[in-house]
Amino acid sequence: MPSFEYRPYKFLKTGLASEYVICGDKTTQLTARPYVTFVLSQGPLSVSVRELPIGEYTFETKEMTWTSRTMFKAAYTIESAGMVPYLASETFIRDGWKKTRNYVGAEISFGKHSYADIYYMYYIMSGKTYQRHVLGIGYGVSF
Repeated sequence: MPSFEYRPYKFLKTGLASEYVICGDKTTQLTARPYVTFVLSQGPLSVSVRELPIGEYTFETKEMTWTSRTMFKAAYTIESAGMVPYLASETFIRDGWKKTRNYVGAEISFGKHSYADIYYMYYIMSGKTYQRHVLGIGYGVSF
């Protein structure tokens, strides 16, 4: 499903993403993900806070659940290398703390409108001795 983003000011970014999902247990969900990000920049350094509340509606049970995803991020732009290394931490809260994802990564530009995101993520879940180490890569395009 489509997602939209709007940046009314240099320090503020808002958006909405949605998904229609058929789950493994054959239930269907409609997910809405509105978000707002505040960014403070001084020279090449930027610090941001993103709040992303996730509303999930399950059609079969007619239940609505909400999860709060808060991300803190610090990034440093290296113009000469076309690279933005960053540190980030994202916390998920639904009826208490659920999980945290901690990132070390870098966004690498490929021209004016595309980039790759290469990162290491350390993932921790509550209620279990569940930890995961993830190496990831993403690709983005902007217009």
